[in-house]
Amino acid sequence: MPILLLLIFAIFFTIHSLTNRGGVDYVSIIILIYIVMIASSIIYGAVNSLNIDAYSIGAILYLGLCLIIVFLPMLGIRGDDHKPIIIENMGIFKLAKKVLIISSYMAICFFAPLSVFILANLDITNARNSNIILISNYIKLFGGLGRMLNTYFSLVSNMFPVTLAFSFIQLSIDHRPSKNRRFLISLLSTFCYVVYILAYVGRDGIVYWIITFVIEYNMFKKYIKGREIKKYLRLPMFSILILMLIIFLHITKARFGSSLADISGAILSYMGQQVKNFSDRYSINPPLSHGRANFPLLMNMLDQLGIRISFTPKSMINAYYFERGLQPWVFATFIGSFLSDFGKLGTILIITLGSIYMRWIINGRSRKAWYLSDLLIILLYCQIVSWGVFYFRQYSDNLYLLCLLALVFILRFSRRIRYSVPLQVQTIHTMLSPTGRPTTETE
Repeated sequence: MPILLLLIFAIFFTIHSLTNRGGVDYVSIIILIYIVMIASSIIYGAVNSLNIDAYSIGAILYLGLCLIIVFLPMLGIRGDDHKPIIIENMGIFKLAKKVLIISSYMAICFFAPLSVFILANLDITNARNSNIILISNYIKLFGGLGRMLNTYFSLVSNMFPVTLAFSFIQLSIDHRPSKNRRFLISLLSTFCYVVYILAYVGRDGIVYWIITFVIEYNMFKKYIKGREIKKYLRLPMFSILILMLIIFLHITKARFGSSLADISGAILSYMGQQVKNFSDRYSINPPLSHGRANFPLLMNMLDQLGIRISFTPKSMINAYYFERGLQPWVFATFIGSFLSDFGKLGTILIITLGSIYMRWIINGRSRKAWYLSDLLIILLYCQIVSWGVFYFRQYSDNLYLLCLLALVFILRFSRRIRYSVPLQVQTIHTMLSPTGRPTTETE
């Protein structure tokens, strides 16, 4: 049955490639991520002797429909469409970039001791089991500020896609001789996310960093001189990617076994279990958590406002899965995550609204240029979909979602409160400064 999904994404890839005249852009990469996942699901089913009866036809058709809805607006993006990027407020852009980069290095310093301990610990599985105690004791070392620092640096680490995007944009408009060195400094600051996830004994931080880097690199590379990328940046950037893969394999080896068969089996399960898990979740119709599973911060805020939405307690939901021989925390794609919260109709409604909004931004609002605020929304959409090949990763990053949306609102609001004329700086536009003079200086 996963072959049907593979056919859908093969059609997606063909259509998008024809639209882009055979080129590969960041949308093509996201499609390829799902093709790899589905192909891995087919191999995973064969290795585990799963016959066609192991999959629900209704689940496969439903998952295919949802993914079609999600990807439709993205297919309209052309990688060779060299639209200028308009930064609505250069002051806000510079301030946000500096705060994020400085805070990211502080986050590295904060989480590095735990991460080094995890990598040095030969029995990572036991370290994972005792992780809560480790982090709790570590936070106590900072006294009353411990929890506040942990929350802030966790937020900054989760903001790394924004830091990375701002770094690429800064590189494209920076004319100083030291711009390549400055870019590498800002690029290295985004390692805070990997260090942060390692502190919680996770390897997915490496996977998500690589996915995000490859997507954003392909999104912004046309705004950067090709000769500069080849001469100064490709070697250090791809060296970083290789280092990431080595760390990933080290953790996989420590957790799942040292033999090639153990490592291969673990990676295959990591990439290929989603379709089967989604089919199981779809078929058993579990009780709904009505937002508590994936948007806990938002639901708590509604509770504080006196808006209470009924939900099934997590313990009862888990028991429902266990009674049927299933686990609720396995990978089932972000569609499977939404299914747990909103049900079949609710999930269709939510992703349809999101798809319509994205189509409006891509095909209507941004016909001649990308506003930075709109580009951030596109980046968030790509992040949810690409990371969502496993599950809705932002369930633990609700504060990041709120802060990113707040930044988008501030940028859009600054666009409306004053009259500005965009001036072109290379291929990226910036607005006039509040004094009325062109803002082309970058820091």
